[in-house]
Amino acid sequence: MAEAIISGIKKTNLVYNITVSEPVKSRRTHLLETYQVNVEKNNVIAIQKADLIILAIKPQSFNELSSEICEILSVNQTILSIMAGINLHHISMNLNHHKIVRVMPNTPAQVGKGVAVWTATDSVDSEMLKFIKAIFQSCGLETQVNEEKYIDIATAISGSGPAYVFLFIEALIDAGVKLGLESSLAKKLAIETVLGSAHLASNSTKQPSELRRMVTSPGGTTESGLKTLESHGFNTSIDRAVNSAFNRGIELSKEVK
Repeated sequence: MAEAIISGIKKTNLVYNITVSEPVKSRRTHLLETYQVNVEKNNVIAIQKADLIILAIKPQSFNELSSEICEILSVNQTILSIMAGINLHHISMNLNHHKIVRVMPNTPAQVGKGVAVWTATDSVDSEMLKFIKAIFQSCGLETQVNEEKYIDIATAISGSGPAYVFLFIEALIDAGVKLGLESSLAKKLAIETVLGSAHLASNSTKQPSELRRMVTSPGGTTESGLKTLESHGFNTSIDRAVNSAFNRGIELSKEVK
C-alpha cells in the first residue's frame, strides 16, 4: 500500500522530499530506482526530519515500532496511519502523541483511481489537513469523515474491495477459458466489462439495480445467469465477506495491545 501512495504522490510532484524506511535491501533498491525517493533501513533516522510520518505497516508490527520511535517524536510531527483496525486512541497512547490521522486507502491508488477514507484528531492543524487531503486527491477519490467508525466500515468495503473485484474478474476469466476462449481474450473481455460497467455506474443517474435490469431481458441469457448467481447466494456471499472483513478489523484492534 505504501508503494501505491508513493506512486500517486510522485506522479503529481506534490512532495519533493520523501524518505522511505525499508528493512529489505532489494526493496530499498527498487524504491530508489523506481521512484527516486530517499531510502533508509533505520526507522529512527528516516523520521528525524519528517513533517508527516506515514505508518504503512502491518497492525501486528505496531507495538514494536511504537517502542522504537515514541521517545523521538516531535510535537510538530503528524502521524498518518494506514494500519487496519488500529484506532486513533490506541495509536495516541502507544506513541504518546496527539497529531494523528487515520486513513484507509486502497491499491488502485497506484493508477490514480484509489479511494481513501480518513479522519484526524483535533490536534492536527488546518495546513496539514489540506496537505493530507491533497496527497490522497493525487491518488484518486478522498473522503474525510468525522466519526472513526466509518474507517472500519470503509476498510471492509473500499479497502478490501479491490480483492473482491479481482476475484470476480478471475472467475469470469476462468469461466471463459472453460468455454473455449483463449486466456488472453477472456482476460481482456472480463477486465473491460468490469471497467466499462463501473464507468457507466459512476456516470449514470440511475441506480445500479436499474442498470442491471436494463441489461436483463425476460427469458434471456443475462436473466439465466443472474438466477444462477442468486440461487448460489451471490449477494449473501458478498454481505458475509464484507462483514467478515469488518469483524477482522475489530479483532485486530483487540489483538494489538
